[in-house]
Amino acid sequence: MNRPAVAPVRRERVRSWWLIVVIPVVSLLAGDAGRLNADTKYDLTGDPWRLMRAATSSWDDTLQGGWVLQQHAGYLWPTGPFFALTEWLGTRSAARHLGLSAGAATVAGLVYQLSPYPVPYLARTSAMLLPWAVAGWVLAAAVLATRRPSARWVAVIAVLLATAGGVNSTALVMVTPLPLLWFWWARRRGEITGSRAVGLAV
Repeated sequence: MNRPAVAPVRRERVRSWWLIVVIPVVSLLAGDAGRLNADTKYDLTGDPWRLMRAATSSWDDTLQGGWVLQQHAGYLWPTGPFFALTEWLGTRSAARHLGLSAGAATVAGLVYQLSPYPVPYLARTSAMLLPWAVAGWVLAAAVLATRRPSARWVAVIAVLLATAGGVNSTALVMVTPLPLLWFWWARRRGEITGSRAVGLAV
């Protein structure tokens, strides 16, 4: 009696995996190969180490006969080092703490990294990728904060939020609700008490 219900589920899974593979590929091929859209800090994705070296001084003589840098100091931390690393590791960490297997967590991280959202932003308003890149780490720290008595993970969340908003304060609005939502969900699931959830949020 259960056989008719199993086949549709399997077909749905096949369709889901097909989309996971096709969407990132289409997103990558949709752009003009070898070209970059206008970005005030395009060198952040092209050569983040050079940008950080330039940011140690208020004057840069390598372009336009020399010019006073704008906002470059903000890229010394966190954006410069952050772009030199990858964001999928944070998503994998969050997935592992949420109970996914190692293989499933790795797939989750790769799908997160290759989703359509970050692809166009890499060559446009790259600073807005900070909340996207830091979200996995914030969620992982929030999960640990509810499961361990140490205040260390709340401090980690604070550092991560400051990291996401180092260049653009709008990023804080985008990522700050994430740990708050997790504290609410942990309370709803009965993992923590209401007073504990409020304390963590404060």
